[in-house]
Order: sequence, then C-alpha cells, then structure tokens
Amino acid sequence: IVKGGAKNLLAAFEALIKERGGEIRVNADVASLVQTGGRATGVRLASGETLTAAKGIICSVTPTQLYGRLLGNDAPDAATKATQSYRYGKGNFQLHYALNKPPAWRGEGLDKVALLHLTPGLDGVSKACNE
Repeated sequence: IVKGGAKNLLAAFEALIKERGGEIRVNADVASLVQTGGRATGVRLASGETLTAAKGIICSVTPTQLYGRLLGNDAPDAATKATQSYRYGKGNFQLHYALNKPPAWRGEGLDKVALLHLTPGLDGVSKACNE
C-alpha cells in the first residue's frame, strides 16, 4: 500500500522491480520481441541492442502493436487478422489510496459505498460498463 501521494506509487513500483532483479529502461523503443520455443525471451530495441529476459517481459501495448509490430511474422495468423478489425474503446484508470482515516463525505450514504466513480452522471457509468 502506497502512502504519501501519487509520486510514491511510481517509486514503489520501481523499487519492487529492482528488488526482484528487474530493470527499467526509458526512451528505449522496442522494435520486436525475441522468442524461443514460442515464449518471449527478450526484446530487440530500435537501436539494434538485444535484451534477454531471465524470467519474463512486462509490456503495456495495444493488440495492433503486439501482433502487428512486436511479433511480426511470428504472430499467430488468427490474432493478426483479428487485430485488423479491432475497435478501440474508452480507457479506464483506477488508483487505490491508503488513507489514515475514512473520507469525510458530504453526501449522505457515501460512507457505505465500496466503489465511487467520478462522472457527470449515472448514464456515464452505465455506458462505460456496457461498452
């Protein structure tokens, strides 16, 4: 649980990754995934450098990036074809805070709600869930 503000969230993730032997690279454009036996074992950077993973690779990519660019000719045909008609939806972001006491809500009954959505109205929540 991260305390002390949002900046500590990134610092905690960085410490967790490094503590377990991981490495964080920034401004390192990944050109392709390196596979061995159908498993991602590294990445090839646009600079030409190849990084080998000891256990695994974590990446945040879209389906078209993964199957169109990163896997290239090694991508399964069915997945590649499916990405051609993939339709992007709205994004979603959740952040969980550890507070030293419950929030002092102004609205009656909000202290009994497990999950709050910041939205202009119920229609927005309903639409987001349905999509």
